[in-house]
Amino acid sequence: MRLPLRSLRRGELTNWIDWPNLHAAIAALLPGTPESPDIYRQSIQQQCGSLVHLTVEVPLDSRS
Repeated sequence: MRLPLRSLRRGELTNWIDWPNLHAAIAALLPGTPESPDIYRQSIQQQCGSLVHLTVEVPLDSRS
């Protein structure tokens, strides 16, 4: 499943390099209708092949 990641509000994004061309990130996302963090993780990793480690945080209700 490919999600429209550009339309998501980001609460925080931390990115660092583990090795040349390999990256890791922590993303706190604020979607209007929250999905499981696994859904976002899979979509982000499909679009960013150099991510070797990704942590995704999604609040249960991000509309508040």
